[in-house]
Amino acid sequence: MIDTMTARTSNEDLLDLVPDTEEPKVAPSPKQRALIEKLTDELRGLDADLAKAASEYTAHMDTHNLWTPGREGNISRWIDRLISKVRELKAAMPELEDGMYVLDGVIFKVQHAVHGSGKQYAKRLVPGAPGERATFEYAPGVVNRLRPEHRMTMDQAREFGALYGTCCQCGRVLTNEDSIEAGIGPICASKL
Repeated sequence: MIDTMTARTSNEDLLDLVPDTEEPKVAPSPKQRALIEKLTDELRGLDADLAKAASEYTAHMDTHNLWTPGREGNISRWIDRLISKVRELKAAMPELEDGMYVLDGVIFKVQHAVHGSGKQYAKRLVPGAPGERATFEYAPGVVNRLRPEHRMTMDQAREFGALYGTCCQCGRVLTNEDSIEAGIGPICASKL
């Protein structure tokens, strides 16, 4: 059995909000369950230790049938607390520079939305067939997992530029042979 007092991390406020009660017990609805899992996954990308504690707490509540219903029940309060913690951690994260990143061997292009929200998002590199150009496809949530240290190095940029003919800084197609070899276009190179 998990003791919620020992399951806490340095972010104790996450687990402080949802005490056990004597109210009627229920299981989370499928929508609530899906939301708890989605938020815990988001939390995993922001703070792995806190996500582990959140998963353990959820499992404890499930195993011992301690969930209570309604807006004032601990299911709703737990979801509210997870939402609040994810927002708090996202707000505290520094914004990444637009450009190319490598995470777990996969290349991502980070950029700001030109229309609409103006928020950053990531696209995953999809290599083309031999002789075809590579493309990028939207990678939901990945921008939250990327960190400045995942930024492509100049050695990786050279390899990337030669292989895909794309600037490691902005992701534009390179046409000049020197730029392709360097992995970065002249405008982006002048900003370094």
